[in-house]
Amino acid sequence: MFRIPVEVHLRDSLFTDDAIIERLAEVQTIWEPARICFEFHLDDQGPDDAGTVPVLGDSGLLHGGSFSNADVWMVQIIPRFPLANGLYDGYLGAYVRDNPVLNPAPHPATFPASRTMAHELGHLLGLKHYLGQPDTTDSLMSSKNLGYALHDFEIATARRVADVLALDDRSPTSCGQPRRGQVNRIVRALPAWFPTVETLPE
Repeated sequence: MFRIPVEVHLRDSLFTDDAIIERLAEVQTIWEPARICFEFHLDDQGPDDAGTVPVLGDSGLLHGGSFSNADVWMVQIIPRFPLANGLYDGYLGAYVRDNPVLNPAPHPATFPASRTMAHELGHLLGLKHYLGQPDTTDSLMSSKNLGYALHDFEIATARRVADVLALDDRSPTSCGQPRRGQVNRIVRALPAWFPTVETLPE
């Protein structure tokens, strides 16, 4: 099991603790087929709290080709992209709206925010949008849909990337419950082949 640390910033979210924990549990379920899980750390800071949270270029994928952890900012409206449901930025991390507006799917996720967060974490793991195929609406990496399926080729890519980003201790078979507090940031170098994903709104 690859366990990746993710700091979830909640200052601008209206979710109760119970609601966010319920949605994070669904994120884990979505990624379970890939044997990838996320060690979620809940933080009440927001993206504008200078000195207490990472700034552009100091979290996620750094300009110097290194990684400490992923950051997810739960918000009502995404800065610069007010109509987007989620946004992945290779340097800052991911923005996820509390209440994304997603199209129906044959096999939908329960919570739109869970599906959107799982989708944005897919970009962290090197996955691109999956569009124009017969099963697009059921795919996690399609845009603006409630589907959450992962294809075998996506799982292979995600696991290769997760092998670089995951915590060194691979003995646990699952991730723990979300916990309060910031992640202990340990920066690690990224290999030359590591995929880069542009800023992508969904």
